[in-house]
Amino acid sequence: MALVRRHDDILSISFRTLGRREEVRWPISLPPGFSDGLWQHSCVEAFVGVAGDPAYVELNMASSKRWAAYRFDDYRAGMRRAEAAPLRPFIWFGFDTTLMTRWRVPDLPVDAAWQLGLSAVIETLDGAKNYFALSHGLGNPDFHNRDCFIATLPAPDAI
Repeated sequence: MALVRRHDDILSISFRTLGRREEVRWPISLPPGFSDGLWQHSCVEAFVGVAGDPAYVELNMASSKRWAAYRFDDYRAGMRRAEAAPLRPFIWFGFDTTLMTRWRVPDLPVDAAWQLGLSAVIETLDGAKNYFALSHGLGNPDFHNRDCFIATLPAPDAI
């Protein structure tokens, strides 16, 4: 996984899965666009917030080229569609299961460091779901938990 913050509100993300890729149920390719419920099947996610501010943005991406972006006022509260959107369709390399994308995220302050939680839901052919993240809190997987936002990208002026 790789993260780059290139400009004030541009976030580049690259995810690559390793392991028994042939045992994963990858969503079939669809025309690029917004879609709710991506987390119910194989997808990758980024949760982005600013230290000291309970608000955050959730970005979902699937190999189908479908995506979703939501804004929250606080932990799982005040959910609504975010202004964030991919700048172009995702690049999906099925042969090595790498997904790359660039997002414009105007929902967050551009002059502050961003804290990120990165995660993946991987569905196997038998329908079982596996949950991966940079960090897991105690108990069941909960990627909205701010304890999981352990990556930091400084504001562009600080780079």
